Order: sequence, then C-alpha cells, then structure tokens
Amino acid sequence: KIGSPSLIGIVEVGAFEKAGQWQLALSTFWAMHARRMACDELVCSSVISACGVGGRWEEAIGFLSEARQAGLEVSLRCYNVAMSACERNKQWQQALNLLALIAQQDMQPDTVSFNASIKACETCDRWGQALLALRQMRDCTVWPDERSYTAAISACAKVGLWQHAAAVLSEMPLHSVQPNVFNYNATISACEQEAHWNYALALLSEMMMLRISLDVVSFSAAMSVCGSSGEWHRAIGLLATMRGGAVEPNLRSHAAVVIACEKKGMWQPALELLRRMQDDTQRPDAFVCGALISACASPELWQRALAIFVGMQESKTTPDLVCCNALLQALQAGNQWMRAQDMLLDMQRLRLALDESSYTTALSAYDKGGQWQKALEVLATMRDELSEVNGMSWSLAISACDRAGEWEQALEVLSLACRELPETSLHQVAWAFVATGARDDETLRRVAEDVARRPEAFDVHVASGVVWTFASLRFPAPAAFVALGAAFERRLEEISVVSLPVEDLPLLAERALRMIWSFHAAGVEFEGLLVSTRRILRRIGRRLDRNAHVRMEMAPLAPAAYEQVGHDCPEGPAVVLDLVDRFVISKPPNWQCDDVRTARRGFCSLSTYMSGQLPHRRWSIFDDPRVRRGYLHRLDVPSSGLLLAARDYLAFYDLQLQMHTGCIQREYVVVCHGWMPATRIEVDAPIFARAQLTSEVSSRGKPSLTRFKVLAHALRNGTACSLLLVQIATGRNHQIRLHSAHIGVPLVFDTRYLAKPTVREDMAWSPRNFLHRYRLGFLDDAGSRREATAALPSDLVSAMLELQPRDTASAEALRRWAAGQGIKAWDAYNLSGRQWH
Repeated sequence: KIGSPSLIGIVEVGAFEKAGQWQLALSTFWAMHARRMACDELVCSSVISACGVGGRWEEAIGFLSEARQAGLEVSLRCYNVAMSACERNKQWQQALNLLALIAQQDMQPDTVSFNASIKACETCDRWGQALLALRQMRDCTVWPDERSYTAAISACAKVGLWQHAAAVLSEMPLHSVQPNVFNYNATISACEQEAHWNYALALLSEMMMLRISLDVVSFSAAMSVCGSSGEWHRAIGLLATMRGGAVEPNLRSHAAVVIACEKKGMWQPALELLRRMQDDTQRPDAFVCGALISACASPELWQRALAIFVGMQESKTTPDLVCCNALLQALQAGNQWMRAQDMLLDMQRLRLALDESSYTTALSAYDKGGQWQKALEVLATMRDELSEVNGMSWSLAISACDRAGEWEQALEVLSLACRELPETSLHQVAWAFVATGARDDETLRRVAEDVARRPEAFDVHVASGVVWTFASLRFPAPAAFVALGAAFERRLEEISVVSLPVEDLPLLAERALRMIWSFHAAGVEFEGLLVSTRRILRRIGRRLDRNAHVRMEMAPLAPAAYEQVGHDCPEGPAVVLDLVDRFVISKPPNWQCDDVRTARRGFCSLSTYMSGQLPHRRWSIFDDPRVRRGYLHRLDVPSSGLLLAARDYLAFYDLQLQMHTGCIQREYVVVCHGWMPATRIEVDAPIFARAQLTSEVSSRGKPSLTRFKVLAHALRNGTACSLLLVQIATGRNHQIRLHSAHIGVPLVFDTRYLAKPTVREDMAWSPRNFLHRYRLGFLDDAGSRREATAALPSDLVSAMLELQPRDTASAEALRRWAAGQGIKAWDAYNLSGRQWH
C-alpha cells in the first residue's frame, strides 16, 4: 500500500544504503522492528550494505549477530552482502570467517559467497587464501564462474606469481568457463615481475587464436613485461602491431614502451617515440616525459633531458616530482651542478614537496662539482625538512668536503652522522674514517656487528666498500667477513645465468669480481666464494660466447688497418705469445690502449689495429666496450710493453678472476731520477684517480701496492739515476709513475709527475718516459703457468747507453739489459748482497 509506514521505512533504508548513512540505516531498521513492521532479507541486506559503504564493516558483522539474537531469519544473501562489505574494507580474514559461519548455520554457500571471499583475498594480496577458497568451491560442489577465476588470477598477478595465474587460466576451460580478455590481461601482467616475456607473447597469440579481442590493456601489459625483461625492441614491435591494427595506442601504451627503452638506456628509440606521439597529436603526459628524461640521464645526454623538460613546459604539461627528480639525475650525471641548483629552485616554485631522492641527487651534483658549502646547505635543509637523513646523503656531504680539502668540515659532518644515523645505516659513512683519518673503533665495531647480523641486506657495491674500509684501517672484523662471504656465495649459487637477459651479464660478472677483489685486498680468502665466483663467470662467458657465435679462427691482417689509424705508425704491435683463447701483444710507444669512442688524435689506435687482425664478425669481444674489448689491462700512451688479451668471453673472465686474485704477474723495468736505496722494497699508498687522467696519493683512494728491486745506480751528466725492476700487486691509473714520484724518485721524462725543468733536461737523452712492461705471467685455460717477455725497445736502449754506471755491479746490469740478456722473472733476481744507500 503506497504511503504505508512499512514501505516508507524500506525506501528510507534503501536511500541510506546508497549514501552510506549506516547509522540512519541501523536506527530506521530497529525502529521498524520495534513497530513489528515487515523486515525481510532485502531490508536486512540494505542495512548491511549501508555499513559497508560507510566503511563500518564491524557494524555489518555486528548487525548479523544482533539480528539472529532478535529472532530474525538471516538469509544467505545477508551473509554474502556482509562479505562484500569486508572485501570493500580489505578485511579478508573476516570474509573467510563469515564463509565458515555460513556452514555452521546449516546453509550452503553459493557462487556469490565464494566470489565475495575470493575477491576479499584478492584485494588484500592474499593469493594463497584466494586459491584455497577456489579449491573449496569445487569441494562443496559449487562451480566457479567467470568472476571466481578472474579474482583468483588477479590475486596471483598482483604478486607476480605468473605460474599460478597461468594454472588457473588453463583450468577454466576444463570447467566449461571460457576465459575472457580480463583473465588473459591479468595473467600477462603477472609475467612482469619475473620477466617472462616469451610466455606473455604466447598468451597474446593464444588470445588471437581464440578470437578474443585484444584491447589496449592487453598490449600495454605485454609491452611492460617485455620492458622488464630488457626486450625493448619487442615492446616497440608490439606498439607497431597496435598501430597497424584496430587498437589505438594510448598514453599507457607509449609509457610502457618508453620505460622499456629507458631501462636499457636506449634513448634514441625513446626520443623517436616522442616524435611519433607529437605527429599523432598525442601530448605526452608527465609520466611519459619522466621516463624519457630518465633514458637521457647520462653524462652525454643531459642536454637532451633538459630539452625534453623545456618542451613539457612549452606544451603546458605540468612536471611532477618524478620528472623533476629525473632531470636532476641527468644534470648530476653531466656534472651540471649550477643547473641542478636552478632546478631545485624551479621545483620550489612549482610547489613540489622535495623528497629524499631530490635532495640526495642535488648533494651528488654538488659533490661532483666540489661545491662543499652548497652541499652542507642542502644537508642542513634535509635535517630541517625530513624526519631522518639517509646514510647516502651524509656520505655525499662528507665526500664534498673531503674532495675540496675541507678536512675539518668533513670530520664535523662525520661526527654528526655517527650521532644521528641509526646503526643499520652507519656502514654508508664508514669509508670516511679512512678519508679523514679519524678512526673510531666503537663505530667501526657497530658497523661490523651490523654486517655480521644481516649480511643479506648489503648489495655488492656497499659490501665491498665496507670490506675495503676495514682492510684500509686494519680493523679486525672476522665475523663480518665470514658472514658476507657466506651470503654472497649463496647469492651466486642461486643465480640462473640462462634466465637473465644477455645485456645484464657483464654487470653481474663485474659485481662478482668486485666482491672477490675486496676480500683479496683485505687479505681474506674464502674458497667456497672463489669456487662459486669461478663457476658463475664460466657460465657467463659461455653464454656470451654462444650469443656472439664466436668462431675460433684467426683472420688475415686487413690491408686498411694502418690507414684506419689515421697516423704514421711505422712500428706496429706484435703478438709474442699466441694461445687458443688468449694472447699477449707487445705495444710500441705512442700507441694508445683505447676504446674506439675515446681515442685521442695524434696517437696510434691499438683497438683499430686489432680490428684488422681480429674482425668483429668473428671475434665480437673486440667490439664490446663493456669488457674493455678483450684487454685485461692497459699501458699509458708513451709506455711500451706487453698486454694480455682474450679472444672470447670465457677466457676474458677467467683472466679477470686471475687479475682480481693476484695471480697475474706484471713486471716492469724503469729508470728513475735519484739513487733509490736497496732497502726500499715496496710502496703501499692508496691512489685516487682524479679528472683529466691524473692521480694522486690520497687517503680516499684505492689500496695500491708497488714493489721495487734496485738493479743499478748510474749517472747522466752528474745527475743520479736508478735502474729498477717493478712489480705491481694492483693496477691503478699511473700507479708506478705516481708511487715513484711519491717516494722522491720520479721516472725519467715523466711529463705529468716531474718538474718541467727536469722534463726539458730529460728530453735531451730520453725520447719518452722510461717505463717498459717486460714480463707477464698468467695461467692458461688448462691451469698451466705461462709467461711472455719482451726486451727493451731500441729507443730505450739508446737512452740507457747514455748512463754511466756507479759501480761494477751496475755496469753489468746496464750492459745485460741493453743487450736484451737481463730478462728474468722477478723471483729470479736475488739482490740481497747489494749495499747501496
């Protein structure tokens, strides 16, 4: 009857349900009940729904209990609505409890009941409970429908469990449920976390075969999977397929491809995509532009990143924090600290709340630019604006002061960091104790205990730095060393090389070698870690060789090899030891050990010459700058001597491991100014590589060890000189030249570390710096010891003949080396009887 109190109450409860007015819905219901008005399941379910919409799931469950106590019949529909209220408010446990309660009330859950519980689990990322509920449906002879499977697949997809999602998808046809586009899209998305691009593309093909219409989400999800797998070219191919079909790419599609390119640093196709978007009158949003700017975050491309940002402003696209941080990183990479400073001001004008990343990137820019005062200003702002300053920011501020020679400021910041940083972040500033010389055993002990307690939390870069710090300070930390060694051994054993993108393998090898080097520098050897490292390096080498289709053949010398060098180089390199997978080459003076991209004009290019000897189409390692084009080490341009190189990746990483564990012997003969005492045995001084290819002995440098043996003392026009044998245990930039100058006996004609008047005097008799690598010792692929030697070249022999020996022993040593008869291994020289001072 229209206008009756009962009907009016029902309408009111329905209105309150839509508005989420749970209190009014409850009071109206109980008023109706008190007046004995009809309160059927429709009214009850509306009250429960109103509680759910209003975010009061507790009231919804409480109403069920109160209704039963009041003698009202609570139907299955009411329970289902209550579970939906739990799902809406992310209360998966309560939803499952209600599902169990239905059975206790002698009711049979239906498909809606299970779907509500599965959806509640999916909303809360409880994939295990979602799959369990799906299995219980079949046990209760309740058949899952499309919604049941969609929720279960989505639950697995959210946490990247692509195999579980695929299993549910394949199960659907067996129960007469045809998968739809949403099921496939969710399963494709699940492949992204573990980068299974091949399965994602297979699902796309299956959708087309089943005549399921692909939508924008289908393609975008597949492109995201390809991007996470490093398959950027496949993502571009999918975008081309979209353009050629009936599906119009949207911003999400373009963003997926741009991110795929950005992850691999492929800025050219990313910028081409931007141009295509503009041609299609699509305006890229801040998300797409942020990815484009990130793709250009390298020293060579900061100007392109800045141009993209300026283009955003011209097209009225408001930059967000991600875009601005990406540009900051690009400016920092390009050493543009002044522009980075302007960018910070722009971000403030845009009313963007700077985050930790913004400040840390700015600090890094100031650190590189030597702007220690600006760095301290940013650090002070961070301490005011953020609840906690991270360890990296403290480290950068200390580094900026250290780089500028402001030792007192660096020490003050270090002291503040030790007081304010939590124990779990102290490791990030531990290196500063080496740089400042302010050893703090208590802080170092806390760092060592933290490392020993949770070694898995440290990546290779941080862990190797901590080990280096302890080694440099001679701080005993055996428990930390053992914990880190065991942790990284486990990591290496868990890595599947075959499942990784080929492009990522050189970086993985570099990290493994870095860890081995740090332990070797600390004088600690872990056999298990060494075995695991050797095993994974061999796997990486074999995979890279298979990928490159290396053929173990020697090609004839290309006729144009010398012409390609571009200069007159009458004396070319010569192979002095040729093995199947590795060889030793003798480098003449004025040839540079270059990457083709960094070759300097005026010098002969060793890489260009070797490209004629070993064509890239057969020996692709010589076209790969990531592995130094196969060379294990280098020599300065004016210097001469032996170089060790690998013909394939397997040999390269075998030799790299030898290098990082001190198994390769590198021995030199030099002539220096002054009479070095025979008692001087070695120089152990850290070397820091500065800009413009110079180096300096500095506490913030890397451990460097050079050993000397005095062969002869001589005079040249009354100026004292020494003929020395040199052996290096490390391979730093200009190590021998710098260590010699550091102890007061600089090399003859060393234009970088010798006074200019002395250089001019040396020019009269020595054509270049007197340094020659005469011997290399290493292991071949069978583990046998090999060696290669090279006598002094003619220009250095002529210079040596200008020297007058100090005594008989010196005369004999000079004569033998000038005649090419003094070539022996380091250990074969027994000079203990010399009494020079």
